[in-house]
Amino acid sequence: MAKKNVKKKTKGHYPAPLAAINSVIYGFSKPIDKGLRNEAKEFSKLVITPISKNLVQLFYNQESLKKYTGVSDDTIRPKVIKKAGVIGAGLMGAGITWALSYKGVETRLKDVENKFLVKGLQQINTIYKQLVKIRRLTPTQANILFLKNVSTTSNFSGFHDRDIVIEAIVEDIEIKKKVFQQLERQVPDHCILASNTSSLSINEMSTVLTRPENFIGMHFFSPVNRMPLVEIIVGDKTSPETIASVVQLSKGLKKTPVVVKDCPGFLVNRVLLPYLNEAVKCVQDGVSVEKIDQIAVKFGMPLGPLSLADEVGLDVGYKVAMVLEAGYGERMKTAQVFQDIIGDSDCRGRKSKKGFYIYKSGNKEVNRPLVDRAVSYSSMSNQKYLDSDVLDRMILVMVNESVRCLAEGVVENHLLLDMAMILGTGFPPFRGGVLRYADSRGIKEIVTRLRELASVYGERFKPADLLIQYAQDGKSFYK
Repeated sequence: MAKKNVKKKTKGHYPAPLAAINSVIYGFSKPIDKGLRNEAKEFSKLVITPISKNLVQLFYNQESLKKYTGVSDDTIRPKVIKKAGVIGAGLMGAGITWALSYKGVETRLKDVENKFLVKGLQQINTIYKQLVKIRRLTPTQANILFLKNVSTTSNFSGFHDRDIVIEAIVEDIEIKKKVFQQLERQVPDHCILASNTSSLSINEMSTVLTRPENFIGMHFFSPVNRMPLVEIIVGDKTSPETIASVVQLSKGLKKTPVVVKDCPGFLVNRVLLPYLNEAVKCVQDGVSVEKIDQIAVKFGMPLGPLSLADEVGLDVGYKVAMVLEAGYGERMKTAQVFQDIIGDSDCRGRKSKKGFYIYKSGNKEVNRPLVDRAVSYSSMSNQKYLDSDVLDRMILVMVNESVRCLAEGVVENHLLLDMAMILGTGFPPFRGGVLRYADSRGIKEIVTRLRELASVYGERFKPADLLIQYAQDGKSFYK
């Protein structure tokens, strides 16, 4: 039973728990000296495996982040944030409000109508109830945190003394700009304004502000109470003090902050969306939906890409995909079948009970009409594909885009990039991250494979210049 449970949880990717069980079983029936020798033998085998080395490296990455401030100047002192505001009481706004209130930050939640505020408060209360259920908090502690730190408004009352306000409204840049323009007039001069946008330009939003140095992106991931990453997006005019303040706040919320440069998709979505888009293109080329998800899960992803797209929401994914296509052109061109998906108001993913899968009575089955439409877009849909080909199409576009992000300075270094992709997307920790995976597979091999894929599927697989340079110089991302 123990072995079965371990295999179910680890999917065979982590050998240590099984080795521990086997050592206990062996030691139970043998003298203690033999049991200890066997345990040492098993440990010695495990410690030199690539999985062990990758996980040890991740530990060092996490330790280094404890000293991470997001700025190079040690003299910069972050602002003390005691009072916050959140604009938008939807899923993200409520989650952010909970995160702030849970760590003792007095938070005022604003939305345009009371009915939205009621739903937001219910969401916050649900999270607190979950913490009570698992005995993280007592009912009294939960009530005190909720009642003491959360208040609501349908106007800007109470925003005159906020230290930070985080916007979490609809992903429409014109609406966001209008809200920030109004908001800036309601808050004190020192107040930081942050957007929870997942892909829209921080620089463009800041054009309507008189104090752009106080403006920054603060991209939380859903669900906020479970996802540990916060992308901190820095605009051209964002001050070092604002950066340091938001990094410190994120750490205070027990999140891992990673500072990135403003560009379409920032870091995580810029690397993740090509993976999701390529999975959809595989559907168009005739690979079954179930097979694509199975291949990704076997690689170590927590969820297959098409299941993930359904969970996120196909309408949400499409909006981000269009931002990336506009920013990067042909290599990020959205799969054609998305036009059919967006044209069907009932096809939004799990929330509408129909996406790449149809959801009913707690089960799911493939959405055959959608698959039929998808394969009609490709002349390659009658071909047979090896699992390794499908996997390479999905994973190597992530590697390629990660290298471009590194070359462009979107993120400071390879360690931060790998941590962001593991914490933000669930990229398999036992593989060490996207760039650690590239090293383990071999940079030269990846360049060769990308060129092969480019010859069949197009220029989107053309190897990044830095990747080619590393292959020529015999370099790797991790020394």
